[in-house]
Amino acid sequence: MAVVCMMFVSPAAAQTERVSEVNIYFGKANGGAEGVSFPRGTAFGVELENQINDYLTMGFGFRHESTGVVRATGSEAHISRTYFGGVTKFYPAKRGRVRPYGLFGMGLGGNKFHINGRSQSQNSTMISLGCGVKFDLTKKWSIGPEWTLAYSGGARDYYGNKVGGGVTSKALWFGVSYNLSAQ
Repeated sequence: MAVVCMMFVSPAAAQTERVSEVNIYFGKANGGAEGVSFPRGTAFGVELENQINDYLTMGFGFRHESTGVVRATGSEAHISRTYFGGVTKFYPAKRGRVRPYGLFGMGLGGNKFHINGRSQSQNSTMISLGCGVKFDLTKKWSIGPEWTLAYSGGARDYYGNKVGGGVTSKALWFGVSYNLSAQ
């Protein structure tokens, strides 16, 4: 008696190579809080991205942004932000040398308001949306720009009273990616 085992796999599924990448980002970010717009400052981040299928990756990342300084009536102010959270990227085309994508991220956003040498911290949920494109240089290395818009909840004073609206951030990043899975 013979037992026959058959497995049905689509050609696309059989060819999918699961990819894990480390992304390092550098860029410029600006934003605003409580009706004040802040000029661009420096930004950097690190992210681990794992491919789920040909069109979707999920990962976890860390990003830090520091706006430029606003000077008004003898005061100086700027904001520094740190985000930790999950990131999902949707690639509309199958994996190729040029890969545009859209992204959605959610996590914890820590905002620190610096005014005249004093600072106040505030943590809240952070949501980010964005888009970018990766250009493969080799099987292991890729580069590309990314634009993100991030929002985190409003600040509270030392007594827990809400004192302002949410904190927004717009950032233009340049990323370098290293493929951990490529042979």
